[in-house]
Amino acid sequence: MVLSTLQTVALIVGITYYLFIMRNSQKTRELALNAQEQALETRQTQLFMDVYRSHTTKEHQADVSELLLSWDWNDFDDFKEKYMVPPDNAKYLSYFANLEGLGLLVRNGLLDANLVYDLQYVSIIMIWEKFLPIILEYREAWSTPQLWGTVEYLYDEMKRIRVERSHGETTIE
Repeated sequence: MVLSTLQTVALIVGITYYLFIMRNSQKTRELALNAQEQALETRQTQLFMDVYRSHTTKEHQADVSELLLSWDWNDFDDFKEKYMVPPDNAKYLSYFANLEGLGLLVRNGLLDANLVYDLQYVSIIMIWEKFLPIILEYREAWSTPQLWGTVEYLYDEMKRIRVERSHGETTIE
């Protein structure tokens, strides 16, 4: 009887110990998951701040303003003659390459589209709409239907969010 009682007590102690270890293991996993989530949030915030800093420089703002307000052309050939020569072509190409990178970050879930919208949806929408005829011409001329495709994705996301938020149309007057 004493031996049976000792076996029962040992079994109860073993089960209790096992449950204690399992509970601690679960808490440790939860803490590790929370730490990973916080690290991811921190990295996304750092990434957003890098994007924000690059979009608030005087040079960037001057280029965007010039592209939107000063650049004017009659047709594709006129555009190429006026703006696809150095140094002007660098403004167009660098701005669109920047948007391409931004679109990749959004499409891959590394940057929240809503943050990008809050930062610069107006310029993204207006630039895309202004340059779309030129982009379509280049796509056809170079047989590259994917040219600036990620910028187009970003544009579509900005339009979708604008509709969701019930914001009005964006125009230059």
